[in-house]
Amino acid sequence: MLGRYIEGTSIWDRKLAAETVALGSVQEFFARMHTFYVEHECHDHSERKNVDLTNCADVRMLTVGHSFGGLITYRALAPRMMSGIVETQPDDFDSHLRYAYGFGDLTVLINPAFEATRFEPLAEAASSRSYFTTEGGNNAQLPLLIIATSKTDWATHYAFPAFRWPTTRFERSHGAERRANITTVGWDPRYRTHSLQLMPTADELCHTSNDTPLAERLLAEAEWSKAEETRHFASFELRTSLDLCDSLRLSYENTWALKRPPYMPLWVIQADKTVINGHNGLLNIHFVDFVRQVYYTILREEDQKLKSRIQSAP
Repeated sequence: MLGRYIEGTSIWDRKLAAETVALGSVQEFFARMHTFYVEHECHDHSERKNVDLTNCADVRMLTVGHSFGGLITYRALAPRMMSGIVETQPDDFDSHLRYAYGFGDLTVLINPAFEATRFEPLAEAASSRSYFTTEGGNNAQLPLLIIATSKTDWATHYAFPAFRWPTTRFERSHGAERRANITTVGWDPRYRTHSLQLMPTADELCHTSNDTPLAERLLAEAEWSKAEETRHFASFELRTSLDLCDSLRLSYENTWALKRPPYMPLWVIQADKTVINGHNGLLNIHFVDFVRQVYYTILREEDQKLKSRIQSAP
């Protein structure tokens, strides 16, 4: 217990270090990764108009950031995610709706330690446009950013605001703006979209658990993704809950304060301690199961779009 409090006292020093790193050469690193992905992957992003569908590489990219690593990752990638949301929406010059995209295939931030105010511009942009739905037989928009915070994360719930509060005493902000300037994004209900928990009675489709051999679980998860694809991912527009394999349940939260269009690709999740326990519980097998299922579903959906493009190519 004492170690937790000692760790908490260093939070401000580590935050300043993370801010410095976020503005340094890590920007170049992410830029190079992004350039490699765009130049070699086969998927349909607006940055690469003319893709040789018969001679492109099978490049996949999942980006994960934790705690202040989440701050570094978000600060580096937020402009690219903003572009992938804003530049793909219809306007007066381009009335064709395109899928929003992020950095690589998916970005996941776990117990991220940054102020909710940093998330506001991206949230506003994502809330002000429409996305592909299942109407007309389209595959619906899938998430591009998942922010997951544990309900038992002491560091981002208590320590971060405690050290943030004194430095904002002379800033002129009130109400929700002031709360967002002190609170981490995962603890501000204004941005919360889902909750995630382990429900042993929820797995009626896959019939898997941690005791199931991995090969069988992967096969069941593949069948689950295939079933979702036949429904054009309609279940991902949550208004109640979505049951995944391995007894996981993703539930709809009604606290998002901005406009919430169907299939908005930003997910801000509070996870039960059975899924992420505490600040450093990111490798909990249940959370790994969740990320794997969502990530593989995104990859399979991208593969399906690529297959359709190849078949329709002259």
